[in-house]
Amino acid sequence: MTADRCARIGRRSLSVLPALPAVALMCVLTMLGGAASPSPLQGQIEGQGPQPTAAVNDPRPTVRPTRADVAPIVDGRLDDPIWQTAAQITGLSQQRPLDGAPATEETIIKVAYDGDNIYFAFDVRYSDSSVMRHSRVDRDRASQDDLMTVYFDTFMDGQRVYDFDLNGYNVQGDGVLGVNSPGGGSAAIPRADRTWDAIWYSKTEMLAGGFTAEIAIPFKSMRYPARAPGEPHRWGFQLVREIKGKNNEQLVWAPMSRSEANFFVQMGFFEGMTDLGTNRNLEVMPQLTALRVGSIDPTQAEMASENSDPQVGLNVKYGLTSNLTADFTVHPDFSQVETDSPVIEINRRDPILFAELRPFFVEGAEIFNISGPVTFVHTRTIVDPMFGTKLSGKVGPFAIGIVAANDRAPGKVDDPLDPAFDQSARTLIARARYDLYAQSTLGGVVTDREFLDGYSRLGAIDANFRLSSSVSTSFREVRSRNQDNAGNTVDGHMEQARIGRNGRRVGATLDLYQISPDFDTKVGFVSRRDQRVISSDLRYTFYPESWILNWGPRVAYSSSWNFDDVHQDNSVSGNVAFEFSRLINLSGSVTQAMERYRFPKDPASSAQDFDKSTFSVNASGDVGSGGRIRISGNFSTGDEIRRVSSPFLGEQHNWGLSAALKPIPRLAYSLGISSSRFTDPRNNDAEVFDIKILRGSGTLQVTDRLAVRNITEYNTSRIAGSGKAFVFNWLFTYRINAGTVAYAGYDDRYQQANLITSGGHPVFNADNESRQPTNRLFFVKFQYLFRY
Repeated sequence: MTADRCARIGRRSLSVLPALPAVALMCVLTMLGGAASPSPLQGQIEGQGPQPTAAVNDPRPTVRPTRADVAPIVDGRLDDPIWQTAAQITGLSQQRPLDGAPATEETIIKVAYDGDNIYFAFDVRYSDSSVMRHSRVDRDRASQDDLMTVYFDTFMDGQRVYDFDLNGYNVQGDGVLGVNSPGGGSAAIPRADRTWDAIWYSKTEMLAGGFTAEIAIPFKSMRYPARAPGEPHRWGFQLVREIKGKNNEQLVWAPMSRSEANFFVQMGFFEGMTDLGTNRNLEVMPQLTALRVGSIDPTQAEMASENSDPQVGLNVKYGLTSNLTADFTVHPDFSQVETDSPVIEINRRDPILFAELRPFFVEGAEIFNISGPVTFVHTRTIVDPMFGTKLSGKVGPFAIGIVAANDRAPGKVDDPLDPAFDQSARTLIARARYDLYAQSTLGGVVTDREFLDGYSRLGAIDANFRLSSSVSTSFREVRSRNQDNAGNTVDGHMEQARIGRNGRRVGATLDLYQISPDFDTKVGFVSRRDQRVISSDLRYTFYPESWILNWGPRVAYSSSWNFDDVHQDNSVSGNVAFEFSRLINLSGSVTQAMERYRFPKDPASSAQDFDKSTFSVNASGDVGSGGRIRISGNFSTGDEIRRVSSPFLGEQHNWGLSAALKPIPRLAYSLGISSSRFTDPRNNDAEVFDIKILRGSGTLQVTDRLAVRNITEYNTSRIAGSGKAFVFNWLFTYRINAGTVAYAGYDDRYQQANLITSGGHPVFNADNESRQPTNRLFFVKFQYLFRY
């Protein structure tokens, strides 16, 4: 079967859901030249449903921590009696740059436990201390340093893995990994979701040839299956040491191979712990927030200040069991201390999805994460809740999650006669997922948002199957129903089938999906509707393992039609990427595409087909040794549509340059500029727009607890309502632990006067180009974590 025939069959089958799985499997497995077969790592553990199994001849290693009678003093010095009898781990091997090669540096790890904590001792050695990379930064900010990381898959299901990491200056980091984490479905070590925070204890001591560290991780900081008295626990476990100064060398305890396309199933085993403490985790965290807000008064053309009453909130987290957690919040402060990264939003076809950063929604968030062309659960749609409650965790082979919250934002209208005045929307999200075997699940999700007489409801079924060590497939079936306040109801649907191979050298995917014109959800995020899409890609990777660590080409194809069977898009691209020593990366791509475009705000306008060609290149690398300076850059040029009522094909040139600087361990500063310029070839390449965003962000870690951050940003756009904007932001943070922290912040925003608008009308005279303040915010926030 040829690729062309697959595309023709796939296009016709998009309107018939039952044909999707068969077509996807038939085409991809034919192109890959292999049949699907069950993974040899699939098995079952009693009482927990299907799980990865350690057969008698399972090559994965096992560590059995020693039970301690006396807990160590966590001070970074490895002189406690517990370490004389603790289980010891040595002989790490490389995962990169040379998977399977011996480690270039020595590491000794010791492990013990008691009824309350797991204890680790690290002796991290360097033959050349000049390659050490350690910074004094806030927690979860040490990703560019040399880290020691432990991973726990407490349910051994490959769906939720805990990450606890530490650098030489005792900067803690933690997070959770899921199948959809960046790198989670590949042989690489995934990046954790850092919005999850836990309470644990650590200390380090810097030495001439490295550092030593001690860690105590309370069991109550994790979820894990219950066991009868005397019955041993058995968890998945991996340990990773990173040495950034040696080509980002990553050393692992359980050997990893690029021939196995999944990180989770290559974890070793952490077993033998018995009679763990039965104390249930109870966390009570009161919060106090006070604001002073100022914004421009369009009637007076000047700033008007407004004080808000201090708001007291309360978050409560309770471990109903060792594997099930309930969260409740009243008057929550859902303000984001972090700011979204700058994005040039001019001349974009689809809206931009910004990530959720608010703490209440983070617990158990991976349960609601379903990969696909639609984000089914996007909690940033709950803008201003008065209360929220959540239940998340695991019961046997079932992972469950339920969220209920109200949202006052739709009721914040000025007219008291408006039916929406002072009313709240109500949101309910329910998710269940059944673990079949390693990395294979069946699940469903239901969402409902009610406001006045209208509602937005969605129901979805998802399935994921791991067919072999390198091949996996997934399916989605989704239905939506929306009703407005007048009682008008519309139904929509979405289907998807995907299959992919991710091997050491060869990788390929085939993806087919369709989204009906009336599909919508007020609880999720849909960037585009009315489309039937087929896409595929093929890559090959070479490993010279010299000054070029790896390189490889990639080709990709995609095409889409609307539900009237009119061709909408077509794209063919080629890419080649290189990874060099000294953390230098270089990639380039060429794309030939066709796009059919109609101005969405003018239903009477006609659609036009535009042929486009583009070229792009990206590069990054360290300057000098020690990781004190890192430079990144990107450039793209080619044809682009000017997305206005009378669209035309112009030329768009985008480029960006950034530098990350660490002159001293306590100071980190990044400076970047991004640019987008559009010209009209019909008019002698006349400039249509030229936008630049300059952004500087610096953090000074004054002490281990006190940090000061500044963000300065300037937008050169001359677009009315947003152009010539200047942002100046300060944040002071005093952190005692992951839950107890105080913030004081100041945010000031300015704009060129003649570009400031209110209700679409200018506020100042057209000749006034002075810089005028538009928004001003001062806030203080304090939260204290009581843990029982």
